[in-house]
Amino acid sequence: MKMLQIWHQLTSLGFWLWFSNPDNLEIIKTFATIAVGVGVFLNFYTATKNTKIAQDNAKTAQDNVKIAESRLLTERFSKAVEQLSHEKMTVRLGGIYTLEKIARDSRNDYHWTVMEVLTSFLRENASSSKGEPKPLLYQVFSQFEQLKEPPKPDTDIQAVLTVIGRLRCSQEYRHLEEQSLDLCGVNIQGADLRRAHLEGALFIKANLEEVNLRGAHLEGVNFCDARLSGAELYSANLQNANLCNAYLQKVKCLHSHLEDTLFYDAHLEEADFQYSHLDRAQFCRAHLKDARFAYAYMEKVKFTEANLEGVWLNDAYLKQASFYSANLKKTSFNDSNLRKACFKYARLEQTLFIDADLEGVDFSGASLDSVKGFTKAQLNPAIELMLSQHVSKWVLFCYLYKAGTENKNF
Repeated sequence: MKMLQIWHQLTSLGFWLWFSNPDNLEIIKTFATIAVGVGVFLNFYTATKNTKIAQDNAKTAQDNVKIAESRLLTERFSKAVEQLSHEKMTVRLGGIYTLEKIARDSRNDYHWTVMEVLTSFLRENASSSKGEPKPLLYQVFSQFEQLKEPPKPDTDIQAVLTVIGRLRCSQEYRHLEEQSLDLCGVNIQGADLRRAHLEGALFIKANLEEVNLRGAHLEGVNFCDARLSGAELYSANLQNANLCNAYLQKVKCLHSHLEDTLFYDAHLEEADFQYSHLDRAQFCRAHLKDARFAYAYMEKVKFTEANLEGVWLNDAYLKQASFYSANLKKTSFNDSNLRKACFKYARLEQTLFIDADLEGVDFSGASLDSVKGFTKAQLNPAIELMLSQHVSKWVLFCYLYKAGTENKNF
């Protein structure tokens, strides 16, 4: 307002000078120039001020919109959570998919919250304790073909598992998670988790029997004491996973990655790991009777005190593998690469080593009764190793005698 008053005064003074002395043109021009400059400045100042006011109004409007959207999102989230406990399946499914939409629309604020809600829903509604004990008649007749079809999870349970797998497909979403997914003790027997992203999840004491995990990402997952019998793990990635004391009888794990995975005390009877990568995996005290590892890559794997009776390890890559004190009765190592492997104190009754590479293998203290497939060419590298370790001639004689008595090619 002051600038406008000054402009009015300058304009009035210029007109007065012109009326009082029309011949004084220089003074009049000077005042006119000043008046025009002040007018231009006033227009610029007014425009700038109006622009700032408009920007402030726009910001206020945007803030109001964000507040309204946040309030609406909160209401949607609360309603979706309430729908999860509804008695009708369709309503529960609507709540599940609404939560998925919220997690995608507001990933920074709601992604991990939604994941916690969904995992909590699974722990409450799919507890492994609810599936046991099975009826006696089912246990008796489950061996028949008509009852061999594995049970499937309820539709809402499968929907939650699918949503969790979808929400974690992007690495960008997984970075938003504050901790591991807690799925301890859930019963999702027969579920479909193909290509699901469950990295670092906790499945301790969970029931995943007959679950389809083809192509799933299970790096670093904790399966301690879990049940995965009959599960399909074709082309799955279980690097650094923990399967200690887990039950994996008849699991199908072909073409999979299990590097650095722990199998301490696990039950792996009749499991199939053919063509898989198991470098540096640890099977200490594991139960592996009749399991298959043909064509598997198993460098530096450890089978300390494990039971590998009847296991098929043909054409496997077992360089520097350790079978210390393991039970290898009727195990087949035909055409396998066993360079620098350790068989100290192992039980090798009726074990097959036909055309196996035994360079640098240590058989110290091993029981070699009825070993089959040994030839002089195979044993020479092992003998050289034993001589380099200063094994007594008497022990070496007994070793060669045992190896040769049951081998016609020796």
